[in-house]
This record gives sequence, structure tokens and C-alpha cells, in this order.
Amino acid sequence: MAYDFTQDYGGATRATTLVLDGPEWNDTVVRNLVIENVAGPGIQVGAVRNLRIENVTIRNVAGVGILVPATADARDLVIANNLIDGTDRDAILVAQGDNAGRGPLARPQSGLVIAGNQIANAGRVHDPAGQGLRHAITVEPAALIEDNTITDSRSGSAISVRNAGVVRRNRIRNSWCAGIAYYAGSIATGTRRLVIEHNDIAGSDRGGGVRAQDPRGRAAIEVMVSPPVGQGTWVAELVIRNNQIEETPNPGLVVHPDGPRNTVVNAYDNLIGAVQLIAAEDGRAIGAEDGRSLASEASVAAAAAAALFVAATGDDGWSGRLPEPNAAGTDGPLRTLARARDALRADPAVDRVFVRGGTYALDAPLALDGRDSGHAFYAYPGESVLITGGERVAGFTSEGNGLFSAPLAQPCGLDLTIGGVRQRAAMSGAFDPANPYRTGWQAAASGGTATAIRYAPGLLAAADVTSGVFVQAFAADRQADHLGVTTRK
Repeated sequence: MAYDFTQDYGGATRATTLVLDGPEWNDTVVRNLVIENVAGPGIQVGAVRNLRIENVTIRNVAGVGILVPATADARDLVIANNLIDGTDRDAILVAQGDNAGRGPLARPQSGLVIAGNQIANAGRVHDPAGQGLRHAITVEPAALIEDNTITDSRSGSAISVRNAGVVRRNRIRNSWCAGIAYYAGSIATGTRRLVIEHNDIAGSDRGGGVRAQDPRGRAAIEVMVSPPVGQGTWVAELVIRNNQIEETPNPGLVVHPDGPRNTVVNAYDNLIGAVQLIAAEDGRAIGAEDGRSLASEASVAAAAAAALFVAATGDDGWSGRLPEPNAAGTDGPLRTLARARDALRADPAVDRVFVRGGTYALDAPLALDGRDSGHAFYAYPGESVLITGGERVAGFTSEGNGLFSAPLAQPCGLDLTIGGVRQRAAMSGAFDPANPYRTGWQAAASGGTATAIRYAPGLLAAADVTSGVFVQAFAADRQADHLGVTTRK
């Protein structure tokens, strides 16, 4: 989407609700704002078209973090790369129509994208009136929900969807109820197809089924019971695939027997701690395509006939069929991702790779093409995998005053990580962490061109610009994000 205007708040802080309602917010990016200690919602969206909310921090609010109520009329709304930590109600709630699917959709809230957000501690206050759970993300219209990280949902599910769309590549840790739940609470729009795929879920149902109407608790992925007739319409097709689920006290996947009416449900290639596909009721089909939803702690072993393994202790001369080296040291996992890719291409009977925990340094990008269609790489259950293309730096020497230096095989650019924490590069201007968007850089003198910068007198000396020093050039102030990087050789 193209936007005509950027409302950049430069890291300013406010303690009242930001209301985005009316045509003045159409075709706009809202960014770089801190909203905290608010008695109501952090942001409330009304009648807008083509609005993007990004890089906003919302902390400690008594209402919803970002609220789009049923009375709104929002089209092409993108909520991306925000930090929401500490909401008494939902972190993000987007309602639709009359909020229950009981009537015509006067306000369909179309074109919704929720992506790349970091959400923690949603639903801090449990609903005392039993009117519903408070989820980290609640979405009633059709939506794309991807690449969000959600931790510690306090009184509901991490993601609750009510309509068609795609829910993918979300990382979910420690939810009170389900990791991802689908409930036909709204009229299905668009394709009427819901896909839940490639999500990583651990620690669901921390609440232990405390609600009287649901004493058994919730699964990591749960297709809920049908609402009363006339109060919801199920999607026509539901696809649940390639999800990884761990640390759940209940079945990893549940499709309720009184769940989707006349809905085709396909669940396959899920690596989960337990599988329960409840019996189908007349008029709908529930299938596990290929029978490849994997069950219990033996899931990896059960899949070994169609899997390879990669480990830091492996060897590319081995078969890759074992998750760890054998006692004789003659066979075991492979050592590199590239070798595993090539082995998948050579053997049509194998379609997946489990990567053991550890750090895997790449000398070149792992190139994938059409020959790799249908293949999958998974982190080994319960283990963390880091893939990096960065140079490992060693040989530090002290330069005094707490400064250390080390030689590099090649320039590192502006991306340096120490102990897993990304570092801020040294800057010529005085940097203030409390004002990160307007400090740390210098203003050039007038008279520059598109390819040349004029320095103000005394700003830089020739000795300051030596080999390895980077110059960042912005065409406007930092908020415009017009960035070029050059190096003096």
C-alpha cells in the first residue's frame, strides 16, 4: 500500500487514548509513539481507509491496546511491528459488523493485516462477569495474522479468530487458554477459507480449564463448539498444517464434535505433543491428510522414516537418519543445512529435516528453489536453533577506557550482536536513549547534492573519516528513513 502522509511522533509519550477516526487519517502511517498508563484503550480506530500503525509502544493500559470496535468502519488497516506490554483487556481487538454475526455486515473492516507485533501480558484482569475471555489478539473480520510473538496471555487465548484468512508463523508462549482458537462468531467473508500454518506454540492452557463451561481446558489449537443457530457462520474450509506444538497438558489439536457444520477440515504435518481429532459429525469431513499429524513424545521417532537430522555434532558424510551419533561413531546426523537440502532433493521418500539445538553459521545463503517444494525444516522438539551468517569475532585487545578492538575479516556494517543482544553502533553525535529518534546524528550544511554532503565547519576532521568508518546519509531527518550507506576506502 502507498501512503500519502506519515505522522511520526518522534518517540513522544502520551497518557491518553489516541483516536484515529475520520478522513484526516486516511492514507497515513502512524509511528514512533509511546502510549502508557492509560485508563482506557491505547489506540482506538474508527472510520479510516488505508491506515498503518507501526513502531508504537503501548504499556500498562486499562483497556484494549489497539481497539477497532464494531461501530468502526476501517478498511485496509495494517497493525505492524508494535510493542504491546500490559493490557487489562485484549492487546489487539478488531470487531466486525454487529460484533456477533447476527445481522448484515454494514461495516466489514476489510483488508486487515496484523504482523510482526510483540505482545506480552495481555488480559491482566480476568473478566468477572463471564462475558468472554480476554485474548492477546481477537479478530472477527477476515485477516492476515503473521510473524507475531505473543507471551503470557493472562486470561484468554493468544490468538482468537472468527473468520477466514491466514494465521501463520506466529510464536506463542504461555497462554491461559488455547494458543490459537477458531470460533464462528462472525459472518465469514472473502474466500471463506481459514489456514493455520507454521505456528510455534508452547505452554498453552496455563489456566487449567477453570471455567465451569470448559472444565477439560483448551488445546494448543482448538476448533471451538458451534455457536447457537443464527449467531455465526463457519468457514467452508479449515486447513491446519505444519504447526509445532509443545508443553501442552491437553491434546495439541482438537476439533469439537459439535464444531464446524458443513466444513471441510484438513489437519496434517503438525508436529505436536498429542493429537486428538474428535469424531466427525454428519455433514462435514475431518481428515488428517496422509496420516502425518505426529503424536506424543515419540513424534520424531515415528517420522524418522521420512526425515533427516542435522546436528552440530554431525558429519556430512553420515546418513543423517539418526538424531545423534551412534556409539561407534560411524553414523548419525548431518552437519550442515546445505547437505540436508541436497539429500532431500536426492530422495523423494524424505520430505523433512529436524535440526538439533545449536548455532549454525552459514558461509553463503541457503539457496532453495523449485526442487525444494514440499520440504520442511523443523527445530528439533524442545531445542532452540540459531542460523547466522555473521562473522564470529575473536582476538579482542584492550584500548583503554573500557574500549576493546578486534580485527575483522570483512566490514561488519552496522549490525553487531554481543551475547545475543544487538548493539548500537558508535555515532558521532551525542546519543540520548530517552530520545532515540532525534539524537546521535548531525545536520549537514546546506549546499549538498544528491551524491555529495557539505559538512558544517568543525563538524568533521579528515582524521575522523578513516578506513572502516561508515557515513550514513539521510535525505531528510531520520523519521523519513531515506538511507544511504557509503564507506571510505
